[in-house]
Amino acid sequence: MVRNYIRKQDPPTYTEQELLNAIEKIKSGEWRYKTASEKTKISQGTLAARISRGSSDQVGHPTALTHTEEEYLVKFIETLQDWGELSSFKDVMKYATEYVNLMGLQLRFRNGAPTKEWYYGFVKRWDHKLKLPERKSGADGYFSSFFCLTVVVLVDVK
Repeated sequence: MVRNYIRKQDPPTYTEQELLNAIEKIKSGEWRYKTASEKTKISQGTLAARISRGSSDQVGHPTALTHTEEEYLVKFIETLQDWGELSSFKDVMKYATEYVNLMGLQLRFRNGAPTKEWYYGFVKRWDHKLKLPERKSGADGYFSSFFCLTVVVLVDVK
């Protein structure tokens, strides 16, 4: 499963509001597709797709948990972190599994519980809110100096 998707097209040059205004004018009969495309620089295909198929701006496969359900889980993890609890991979998976079981959402997951793939996607979606533990870069130097001092003290004691 690819976890690092990068869009290959440039983002659109129009805003969502411009698109909605163009669609509204086409539906009211004020503009035709060609006129709207020339005035707003939105392709005729995009306008036709939005009107006929009612396509939305959602990209990719829908997540197993809705945005509000994931937000609740993130708030729960943040609260535990504020209380001093660490949130490792196993902890987040345990919390998510308990939440899924309590809410009766087992059918949304292949094996009835979240998987590693779900976890990686969850962390990527909420990386701006979650503070997952990382290895401290300065810890190695601290411990090596601690043990050197311990050896010196023990040698002096003998």
